[in-house]
Amino acid sequence: MGKSFNVQCPMQIKLLYCKTKIFNIKLLSLSTTFHLQTDHEDQRRHNVELVQMQEKSFVRKEQARKDSEEQMQAQKRQTEQKKAEIDKETIRAKEKAKAEKRILLTVLTEEQNRRELKDKLQGETDKWIAAINATFSHIEGMPTDKNILWRNQNS
Repeated sequence: MGKSFNVQCPMQIKLLYCKTKIFNIKLLSLSTTFHLQTDHEDQRRHNVELVQMQEKSFVRKEQARKDSEEQMQAQKRQTEQKKAEIDKETIRAKEKAKAEKRILLTVLTEEQNRRELKDKLQGETDKWIAAINATFSHIEGMPTDKNILWRNQNS
């Protein structure tokens, strides 16, 4: 006949007990393996999510760094433009000041030359007036009437 367990045989009870124990151990082992696999898959999924989050974080940080760098470059270019404008304005102001200085120097030189020429002409005029006065002062003592002049010659 088929397998029937007789409860009265202690050997059979021990065997049944052992088989049940083994079955429970195998079941526990399978359950543990299943749980380990499930835990492993959960851990793997968690790791994948963590890596994805880290990658997204890295991309955001890299984009923020690039944005910051672009902003700094833009500010640097703007600063250089303003500096160039200031330098250009400074050069223009210096050139204007130099031109005004040359004009003033020319005007002052012309005024000085004019004063020197005027003084020289005044000196020449005074000299000639003195010479003419000296000549006329000698002539004043001389007779000017023709008759007197002729009389003096004829006598």
